[in-house]
Amino acid sequence: MHLTPQQQHLAEQAMEVVPRAILAVRCRYPTLRRQLDTIDSTSVAYLAICRAAVTYDPEQSKVTTYFSMAIRNALLKEIDRNRRHRYDSPDRVPMELAEAL
Repeated sequence: MHLTPQQQHLAEQAMEVVPRAILAVRCRYPTLRRQLDTIDSTSVAYLAICRAAVTYDPEQSKVTTYFSMAIRNALLKEIDRNRRHRYDSPDRVPMELAEAL
């Protein structure tokens, strides 16, 4: 992903939001804490910032608000993707077989 110098500067500003945004997601969704521990939250957050830097419009929202929401959405999507991956695992016993036991 190639960012313009302006987008890169914006992403650097937004990186300050990462620790607070991850902590906010942990506090807001206490039932997901264990699942957040199974993913690399920091990497997911930094990727979300880089993607969101392309579409950020300073006239629409503040940096902290926009990037906090981008991080939150990316973390929730990654948790869901991780959950689906485990569910669709080839090691998973089919429901019909489990009911027969």
